[in-house]
Amino acid sequence: MMAYIKQLLKKLNLEDTLSHALVHTAECNSRATRYVRNEKGIPNPWVKIGVKNAHDVVLRYDIAANSEPNGHACLYYNKDRIDAVLSGNDSIEAKKLKAFLEISNIVIGDSLSNFLLLEGMLYDLDVSV
Repeated sequence: MMAYIKQLLKKLNLEDTLSHALVHTAECNSRATRYVRNEKGIPNPWVKIGVKNAHDVVLRYDIAANSEPNGHACLYYNKDRIDAVLSGNDSIEAKKLKAFLEISNIVIGDSLSNFLLLEGMLYDLDVSV
């Protein structure tokens, strides 16, 4: 999901304007971490095991997700900051970013909203499972 968001930020020329990250816990696969950092260029801080440890770090960014191998994941965004930065931008990419973020459940890693995010992302990328 963060790679998709990063792609939208790049198209909007906002990679340096909106802070973003994928926060991993210490039990995440090191190859996945290297891919996120080196191939996708997404900031990737690590925290101790447990989603509760990622929460404070996620809140430091305008857009951030945390992820654990057990399936718990949450996509957080600062709605006021996003609205301010995208104010007046009616491009398709801005609409996609706002819609994508609004589907997420910023309180908990809700599996239904995460599934809808994944489905929307795959549809937009013209990719199927």
